[in-house]
Amino acid sequence: MRRQQGTEPYEVIGRRRARIEAHLERLDERFSQLEQHVMQYIVTLHRDSRAQEAQHTAHITQVWPLVAVSNQKMRDTQQRMDHA
Repeated sequence: MRRQQGTEPYEVIGRRRARIEAHLERLDERFSQLEQHVMQYIVTLHRDSRAQEAQHTAHITQVWPLVAVSNQKMRDTQQRMDHA
């Protein structure tokens, strides 16, 4: 039937191949955009987690001497109670 319309089978296959290649190219572009978006998110998340880790480390560094003093006070209090 296609031959009656003047369309050769290889022309149909050629057009189909061109459509498939164009579609694959669009998919590749969309995948690249998605990959960039995800990588930006990962980089931001990594940077934020590093900043938060630095804040926590600074907080721990500030609090640690207070914990040591409190522990010593508790030991001193316990010793006084034991001697009383």
